[in-house]
Amino acid sequence: MIYKHYLFRQISKLFFFFLSATVFLLIIFDLSARANLFRQPHMHFGIILLYELTQLMKLLNHLVCFVLLLCTVTLCTQLTRTRELIVLTTGGISKRSVLHPLLAFAVLVMTALYFNGQWIAPKANAWNHNFRSTYLKQQTAPTVSMLSLPQDDSELIYANYNAKQNTLEDVYWLKNSSTIWHMKYLDLKNHQGYFVDKLTKTNKGWKRVTSVASTESLPISLDNKALKSKILPLTSQSLSQLSHQTSLSVHKVPDRIAKTTAYFLQQLTLPLACLFAVLIPAPFCLHFSRQMPVYMLFFWTLLGGICYLVIVNTSSILGGSQLLAPVVAICVPPALLTIFSLWNYARLQ
Repeated sequence: MIYKHYLFRQISKLFFFFLSATVFLLIIFDLSARANLFRQPHMHFGIILLYELTQLMKLLNHLVCFVLLLCTVTLCTQLTRTRELIVLTTGGISKRSVLHPLLAFAVLVMTALYFNGQWIAPKANAWNHNFRSTYLKQQTAPTVSMLSLPQDDSELIYANYNAKQNTLEDVYWLKNSSTIWHMKYLDLKNHQGYFVDKLTKTNKGWKRVTSVASTESLPISLDNKALKSKILPLTSQSLSQLSHQTSLSVHKVPDRIAKTTAYFLQQLTLPLACLFAVLIPAPFCLHFSRQMPVYMLFFWTLLGGICYLVIVNTSSILGGSQLLAPVVAICVPPALLTIFSLWNYARLQ
């Protein structure tokens, strides 16, 4: 048991050292790239710190998996080169047992990533989106979104969603073919419009019937819970929220459902890379050799990690565009890698 505690401490030290160093470098690069923005008078240390932390949340899954990959190769090659592995195996400890502390740490990291995806990352991404829409307006391209309201078969077209105030901006409500409401803001909580114009279609064309400069209650039926899940960006929704909007069917589904399913499955399978980061390179690193190619092990390990992330992102695109069924495109690569990982682990003695 002593060697297990020792290996667990070693992998923990390496992980937090590599992670903190990488985070420090990323923050320095981002601060230098946005120096002009952060010099503005209304910017203070708290806002800058929150922005940098929320930016890191976008990269956390990829970053943690790469760091764990480097830690595994570093520790396993160290055990081999310093002959500690020979001492352990001579004492009757198998190589599989040597990997148990590393696997335990990988499971803890994987659990932390799922916790982050459920409770922390959605709020961080929502705050980051609101920050960018407030302070980086000139750097973000305008978008137009449309929502169908099944309650009355009407449609909402809007330019932006303000999560902080829970309002839609520059909204057109197409109530029917002859009635259109336009408003500068729509409060989703109280169903009130601000600066409202009501247009109706007559024989001579469209005519403005009502123009209200302040607020007006609208005769609109909104299911706030269902509507919010459609309005919020996928990155601002938790895993449990996304799970209610997905479909595992291999047949064609609406584009919104396909994109949501692809994103949900990607977030669900990506933390499994923590286990792959231990199970795949470790058996090769624990193979004793007097001329152990350490640098080549690092090279092939990093190349394999990059290739896997490219495959994951490509699968997400294929699933979201329905060139392949989302469940097939996203789940097949991790399934194949799981089989290879278990076979690689079973080869150890």
